[in-house]
Amino acid sequence: MQGKIDVNGGLLLSRRGVERPVYCPRSPQPKPCCHHCALFGEPEYKNAAVADLEICEKTLHLTQFKDERAMGEDKEEKPRLIK
Repeated sequence: MQGKIDVNGGLLLSRRGVERPVYCPRSPQPKPCCHHCALFGEPEYKNAAVADLEICEKTLHLTQFKDERAMGEDKEEKPRLIK
């Protein structure tokens, strides 16, 4: 299975070459599965592209995985200390 965490922390899985967002199965209303959830674990890398990601009560084994969260951090302006 292929997947990624986008710059906003949302989980997307690729099926038949099409990336689609994953929605929370526990929420009564459609809500994206994202890293803000307490049940969303950090990826455990097996190598540069393969990772296991624990979400809810499952562990996804992603054979092609990309975490884009770190890419977005450098684009944001950092708060400055006022002296």
